[in-house]
Amino acid sequence: MLVEIIRRRLIQHRRADLVTQVAEARAAYQAGDVRRGSVEDLLAELSQDPDA
Repeated sequence: MLVEIIRRRLIQHRRADLVTQVAEARAAYQAGDVRRGSVEDLLAELSQDPDA
């Protein structure tokens, strides 16, 4: 019984974290802070020389 209570609390905690992450993602999207692209685009951007 105690194990079940702890398991449910962990699930609730994960769910609350997910809700927070979704809200942050939506806010970033609405603010225009999100970019779209392929994995190749991301890797190319990450490999660019920061001094260039």
